[in-house]
Amino acid sequence: MVGRQVFEVSPTNVDGSLFSIAVSYRGLTVQK
Repeated sequence: MVGRQVFEVSPTNVDGSLFSIAVSYRGLTVQK
């Protein structure tokens, strides 16, 4: 949910997108 929120907050910002992607990937790794 947190990663999704960040992605929605800055979808046009390239840095924001990369950051959200990194957070999502990290979250998935932690869940595993």
